Amino acid sequence: DLYDETVIQVHYFTKNNPQSNKKTIRRLLREAGFNIINTVDLYETDTKYHHIVVEVWIDGIIDD
Repeated sequence: DLYDETVIQVHYFTKNNPQSNKKTIRRLLREAGFNIINTVDLYETDTKYHHIVVEVWIDGIIDD
């Protein structure tokens, strides 16, 4: 068995207020065992989209 640590980014785009969905995304990731590293709130003026980036990591044993 191998021990593995994985870091991923989850990107969420919306033209609406992203706050409630951002909280839901973070909660679901934590419930799935991920650890939140950081969250960045961006606004893309060219597309007029809010862009939320949640960076997370998870570790564990690979047994496949």
